[in-house]
Parts: sequence; C-alpha cells; structure tokens
Amino acid sequence: THYVEKLREIADRKLASLKDNYGDGVQTHLLLGKSTDGIINFAEQQHFDLIVMGTKGSWGLKETLSGSETQRIARRSKIPVLSLMCDRSDLNISNILLVNNFSHPAAENLTLVKKFIAAFNSKIHLLQIRNGKEEVEAIEARMKKFAELNNLSNYACHVISDKDVESGVIHFNQMNDMDIISIGTHGKGGLFHHSETEKLINHLFKPILSFHLNN
Repeated sequence: THYVEKLREIADRKLASLKDNYGDGVQTHLLLGKSTDGIINFAEQQHFDLIVMGTKGSWGLKETLSGSETQRIARRSKIPVLSLMCDRSDLNISNILLVNNFSHPAAENLTLVKKFIAAFNSKIHLLQIRNGKEEVEAIEARMKKFAELNNLSNYACHVISDKDVESGVIHFNQMNDMDIISIGTHGKGGLFHHSETEKLINHLFKPILSFHLNN
C-alpha cells in the first residue's frame, strides 16, 4: 500500500544517514514483518555474535500487559542480547558484573564476556545474591572454582544479602557502579531464569548483557 511504501522510504533515508554518519563500515538492512521473529531469524541466519537493542523501560501495568521487544528477544534468542536505555557509544567497560548462582560451578559459554575483557582489559566481578543463611566463605569457594573452570584471572567475588535478584543487583550497582551487567538465562537448579533478567532489562539504567548458559 501507499502507506507502507512511505514508511519504507522513511526507513531507507534513516539507514542511509547512518552510513553517511559512520562510514562504509556500516552495513544496513531493511526487513518487513514481525520485529521479534525478524530480528532473531536474521541474526541467526547471518551468524551475528551479538544483538544490541535499545529499550525505554516500562513500569507497572504496562509492563505486565505488554512487556518489551527487548525482553522477548532476550528470552528467545540463542545469540547474546545487549540492551541499552540510552546512547552509550562512549562507554568504557572497565568493570563487568557477572550475576549468577554459583551452586554448581561449571564451564559456561562466556565467549562474548571474554571478548569484552580482552578488548577493554576489564575486571570481572562475580556476584551472588544471598537470601538464606549459607556461609559466605562456602559461596566464595564455589565462585573461585567457577573462575578457575572458566579461565578467569582478573576477578573479584561479591556476596550480598537481599530480598531478590533484581533488588540485589540494583543495590550492588549503586554501591559499586558497574559498567555492564551480564546475566545468564535458561538456567536449571537455581540459576537465573527469564523473569529476573527481564526485570533488570526494563528497570536498571545500565547496559544489560543476557546470554544462554550451557546447562
């Protein structure tokens, strides 16, 4: 229809302006269809390492009814998803927060996290939110085992008590100001699930990297 063609023309102009602003290294593509399926299918077909999504966040009833495209893509995508609430083109990733439940240390798929570490010489901070009475020393011992199994060297261990994962991550970040928060999804046996990651995507004004754990 005429309306769709006009939208296509507007999108083409915007994509062309990106190439003008950032050079020939930028490749642009225009797909029509459902955004969630289109982004996931295109990224997998082209074998991308990362999907970057902008999100405005949402609160209250609107979140319950509709959620966000970023949440849905992070839930379904096999490719890691980086969500940004604002322009972070000047971001220097000195400190990476890796949130996990370290009950069963294992070698995980941290390929992208390690690329960030190598590119920025970053320090990785392992964080577990404790809502029980388990000794901190026991948790830290498993964290060190996790670091050993995943060949992490420049790291620090943190254990804090809070009512839930979302609150713990927000409070930890307020005290320590991380540059990027990474959290694994699809976990079993106490590892984090979609709901906790999705809350952080919408409510934390920080870059969030969500990725699928091996197990």
